[in-house]
Amino acid sequence: LPEDAHITLDTQKIVWIREGEERGLKLLPEHVYVYPSGYKIMMLHPSRESRWRLVGEVAD
Repeated sequence: LPEDAHITLDTQKIVWIREGEERGLKLLPEHVYVYPSGYKIMMLHPSRESRWRLVGEVAD
C-alpha cells in the first residue's frame, strides 16, 4: 500500500490519491496489507459474536 492509503472498515475500501486520481482496493478479510514502513494491517472477525476489526502490527 502507498503510505498515504486510508482504510475504512465501514465501506471495506482502501483508497489513496495517485497522479491526482483516487485509486483503491477492496478490503478483503484475512488478507494482509503492508505499508512501505512495514506496518501490516488486516481485517479479522475474531468470533461469531463480535464485529469485524482492523488489526495492525508494527514491523519487526
